[in-house]
Amino acid sequence: MVYEANDVANGWYGCANDNASGSCMTSAMSRLNTCYGDCNSSMYYNPTVCAANITTCDMRAASELYPY
Repeated sequence: MVYEANDVANGWYGCANDNASGSCMTSAMSRLNTCYGDCNSSMYYNPTVCAANITTCDMRAASELYPY
C-alpha cells in the first residue's frame, strides 16, 4: 500500500514499513510526505492540483534511471 500524508517539514520525504513471516514479506506500506512535493513536477502525487511540467528534478531523475 502506498499513500500520501502532509506531515509538515519534519525532515523526511517518505518512509516504508514491512511485515514478514519467516523469509517472506507479508505486507508493505510506503508513505510519501507531500510537504516537500513540487506541484509543477510530473511526479507530483496529485496531478490535478497544478499544471504538471517537466522540472529539472524530473529530468535529473529520469537521466539517472535511464542513462544513454
